[in-house]
Amino acid sequence: MFIIFMDQREFYIMEASQVCEDLHTSMTGLDIDERKKRQEIYGQNILQNLHKKNQLLMFFLQFKDLMIVLLIVSSGIALVLNDVSTAIILGAIVLINACIGFFQEAKAEHELESLKKMVSTKAKVKIG
Repeated sequence: MFIIFMDQREFYIMEASQVCEDLHTSMTGLDIDERKKRQEIYGQNILQNLHKKNQLLMFFLQFKDLMIVLLIVSSGIALVLNDVSTAIILGAIVLINACIGFFQEAKAEHELESLKKMVSTKAKVKIG
């Protein structure tokens, strides 16, 4: 979860003095009282670890798409109409789609964790 405490101004194209004025700071940084005040309001300046998704839940969430629900309903209708082969084919399509989606999402989550480990979270801070 990212906390945005300012509007979406494009600070990178503004003059440094204007940015400092807008953020109520100076080129030398925040004083200790202001730092404490902002930490009380916004919290510590740390990256929060996101909770890993439950894999069973991640699998079942593959079935929430409207097209998948329609395929499941169609499979059910085919069973009611005694068209077992169509029901099996539709069920297999739904299951294969869910497996592919699950494995892609799990792989993406693993890659994201790898990227997080590569990112440096250290910074030098000048306290004035």
